[in-house]
Amino acid sequence: MFAYIRKPHPDLAALMLRMGLGFLFVGYGYIKVYQENPLSELMSYNMQQAVGWTELICGLLLAFGLLTRLAALVMIANMIGAIVLVTGKRGFFGINVGPHGETFMPGFEYNIIIILTCLALVVLSGGWFSLDHLIFGRKKTETSGAAAAKPEATAAPATR
Repeated sequence: MFAYIRKPHPDLAALMLRMGLGFLFVGYGYIKVYQENPLSELMSYNMQQAVGWTELICGLLLAFGLLTRLAALVMIANMIGAIVLVTGKRGFFGINVGPHGETFMPGFEYNIIIILTCLALVVLSGGWFSLDHLIFGRKKTETSGAAAAKPEATAAPATR
């Protein structure tokens, strides 16, 4: 059991990251798409619709592990846009302490975490538990299969 825990499991890590981000983006995208009015004065209704559809579609792609790296890169661009247009103006944490207590409006710390998580998926890809692996999985070529089957052919001759 401890041997299993000590070994890295990148496919399982990719699955957890994809599911977390996928459900998060589907939820936020759904909220933005199905609102009849702008949610914020900082974003027009058309912009809200574009961002919402981007989050909804990329969230589904991430959840299913289809075109994982592309979806993660699109969401990185989306989060950079969110920092530039909305959350960057609030600072990193967005906490204001005043005479009546503190107010909190999320700063760009959330966007940075999302960007780093998407970068991890760009590095890991969708993993074994993804449609990417099912559709585009690596196939063994004859040369790699032959080299693996006969490792002694490349070894140097033994001397006495």
